[in-house]
Amino acid sequence: MTEKSPSQGTISPYTCSDVELPIRSLKSNDLGFFSNEIIEEFNSTLSVTYDKCSVAVINKSKEIFRSACTNGYRYESKREKSFVTEWDLVCEKSALPEVTQTILNLGKMCGSFLFPALSDRYGRRPVFIICQLLSLGMGIATAFVPNYASFISMRLVEESIRWLSANDKHENAEKVLKKAAKTNSVDEEAVIRLYRREREEILPFSSLSTNILPNDSLKSREEPEFVGNETTVKGTSRQPREFSAFFTNRSIFIRTIIVMYIWFSDSVAYYGLLLLSSSLVDDLYLGFTLSVFSEIPAAVVFIVLNERYNMGRRRLTIVSHLLGGLFLLIASLLGKIPAASSLPGVSSAILVTSLVGKFGMVLGFNAAWLYTPELFPTTIRSTAYGIAVSAGQVGGVVAPYSITVVRYFLVVRFFIKTVVLNN
Repeated sequence: MTEKSPSQGTISPYTCSDVELPIRSLKSNDLGFFSNEIIEEFNSTLSVTYDKCSVAVINKSKEIFRSACTNGYRYESKREKSFVTEWDLVCEKSALPEVTQTILNLGKMCGSFLFPALSDRYGRRPVFIICQLLSLGMGIATAFVPNYASFISMRLVEESIRWLSANDKHENAEKVLKKAAKTNSVDEEAVIRLYRREREEILPFSSLSTNILPNDSLKSREEPEFVGNETTVKGTSRQPREFSAFFTNRSIFIRTIIVMYIWFSDSVAYYGLLLLSSSLVDDLYLGFTLSVFSEIPAAVVFIVLNERYNMGRRRLTIVSHLLGGLFLLIASLLGKIPAASSLPGVSSAILVTSLVGKFGMVLGFNAAWLYTPELFPTTIRSTAYGIAVSAGQVGGVVAPYSITVVRYFLVVRFFIKTVVLNN
């Protein structure tokens, strides 16, 4: 998954470039274009000040004219260091860098709706291969785009082609089971008979709208009492009935809303903290590195708690979100309360609490990835997963604008995510 790197969106210090075009009139209110040298020739009392987003003409101590940067910008670093400086996405265009991340997540959202249906129709393997080839091509093309419009177009396509899933492919399932049985020296026919018997015992899908019965032999250690229908009916379209279950069945509807909220919250927190990692410490790259490395212990702890100690996905999801929300709340309070700013080591405390908060949030996100499919019947599991991921991408669309908000309200960087996670 291609994400925004710290150097890709870096904004180095900048000012307006010198304007070398001749002025039309120094006596009128419209000074037109000007330069220091030309002005000094006409009137030694005039001076030019180059600010970040404007150029001002000052007569002694009085400003007599101000204009936008008419000749571009001058950066302390090389222009090619990031797309922000290369295409002058500053001042009135300062919101455009965040749009690239929004477009990226919109592409993911489109892909999560489109490609599950394609893989159901044409199979997982061909769709997977095509997706990977297109991803490679779009990724290479993105590195050579000449302008901003082409860049965001590549970002959209690059992530749209990532998603695929499949279900109800019983012939393929039996082939896989046979290969697995052969590899593990198990009787192939016995495995297939067991698979077919279990499939035939599943409750018809049409009963989902009225009641849902358990099937203990198909449940995982924590999967809810949902079952799906693996049978097909000739001449009928099962997809409308499958999708209607998200609205007609009260239990499925409530679970869907909860799952969408969890994924949205986790995405806002994850992408927001990742994009704001440069504000954790003074050094941009150190902040990004610390933020990324905080995910490694979260992954290790998740494996240990989930597999070795059998904590269960439900409890792990609850505990990890409480942990993340609590420490992000502490980080936001330390940055908000005026008295806290005078405490010794408050900057280090904010850094530690924010990293622990991200640790808990990543732990919860990992749990949600595994727990979500267990909440839905087999026949709508892929669709439900796609809905959850789409909700997560909505959070990813919103998250990049945290950078814009923080430019004006620094404390907001953790406060919004804390409220979302604690809810």
